[in-house]
Amino acid sequence: MLQAMESYSRLRDALSLEYTLLTAHRLLCRGMVRYIAALRQAGLLSDPPKSITMFTTPQIRFQKRFEPFSILPQPQPLSYEDYAQGSDFSAVRSEDLVRSAGDCFRQCKSVIERLLQVVVVGGTSASSEVIDMTKQRRNDDLYISIRREEAMALLKVCVQNSLFLHKLSMSSAAGMKVCLEFSSHKQYCTLNLK
Repeated sequence: MLQAMESYSRLRDALSLEYTLLTAHRLLCRGMVRYIAALRQAGLLSDPPKSITMFTTPQIRFQKRFEPFSILPQPQPLSYEDYAQGSDFSAVRSEDLVRSAGDCFRQCKSVIERLLQVVVVGGTSASSEVIDMTKQRRNDDLYISIRREEAMALLKVCVQNSLFLHKLSMSSAAGMKVCLEFSSHKQYCTLNLK
């Protein structure tokens, strides 16, 4: 009975960590999409050249991109019309996009900071702050879903994009150039404004 309770406790802790990590990825993606939309509205990013999109339509690209998810019965697959409507930011003011993207990056930063309190290098952390997770996890645990290095890289992407987003909001876009950098994280880019 004690062993079953311990297994349940481990499962609950792992799921809590997974959910927190999923929340961080979701917020980071939402921030990136809104940041890119703000850059497009500022005229710093343009649509792909016609030579790339000449052989296919946006609807076919959408269908191919999300085709692997069609085997999942729940939730219902996203329709192209819903996708197009949800990703159209033309009616949203630039200031609102910048503010919304900044909010996403700030929220993601706080979620990642909670993850860093849970995933510790050694035994326990020196922080006496109460955290959502019931137990701290060691960074060298074989079954942990995120390592400290990965969490730090995600945090770096949030902070850098927040700074460049602030730079975008404080100055005019004239003469600025956008550079995509993957030096902080291999999957999430930093949109550097120069």
